Amino acid sequence: MKSIDDIKVSTNRLEKLKQATIVNYLSDIDLDNDLDLYDTMIHLFIEGKLDDAFTSPIFQDMDVHDRAKLQSLVRKYASLCFFGGNPNYWTDSIEGVSLMDFDLICMKILDNYHFLLEVAKDGGEDTLRQLKKFQDTDLFSENVVIDYLRNTFDDDKLLKKVLIDMSKKDGNYRGLSDRQKAVLFLYPAGVLYKINQQDDKEEISIQYLKDEVVKRISSDSELSSMSMEEIAGILGDSNFEEIISDIYLDYTMDEISLMDELCKKKKML
Repeated sequence: MKSIDDIKVSTNRLEKLKQATIVNYLSDIDLDNDLDLYDTMIHLFIEGKLDDAFTSPIFQDMDVHDRAKLQSLVRKYASLCFFGGNPNYWTDSIEGVSLMDFDLICMKILDNYHFLLEVAKDGGEDTLRQLKKFQDTDLFSENVVIDYLRNTFDDDKLLKKVLIDMSKKDGNYRGLSDRQKAVLFLYPAGVLYKINQQDDKEEISIQYLKDEVVKRISSDSELSSMSMEEIAGILGDSNFEEIISDIYLDYTMDEISLMDELCKKKKML
């Protein structure tokens, strides 16, 4: 959930980009078409022509060279913010927003792009490459990868942490195929995070996930001694996806049942 300060930052960022587009590229805009300002702005931004107008708190401790280097790196992966990886489909790139609310669509696209900047700054290009591999699977063909993940996690810090760990060659998820990693992010609840007693999201350990997978395969104690990498290799992509989706569904149903129980208790009070 975005704070008031976050909303102000996002609103200010959009307004500065709109003004920079109008001031510097007025001749490129069809003023009789409300959509054209936003369409022009998005494409200019993706081309890197509005970098100086893009504001972010993460730039405060960076010199001009490092800022330009980071922006140049993330621009290579800007397709992660658009449906089908295509900026021409920007109006279709945000879930749950009216196609006619151009301000809100652009604000959220820029927020998603800003998240990529944060990921790149803390996790480097390896994390961006991992996200691109997710996008290249059929699992996210109907979704915009970044928008889907940020909406599903609703916790940018946790999402960034898990993404960076997932992309590490020596991380907890080493040995899993790119598709298997993508499956974990497609069904993250009960798989990559859970809701704790304080109603906050917390990361699920690889050991817990492995135990849940093993329980659904066999009671054979030999499997319990294997690593997640070994088990995932035995299962293959198809069986792995089926088991992960089952864990996700079981967890989701348990959460729904728990919420129903809480609602009933409140009504009785």
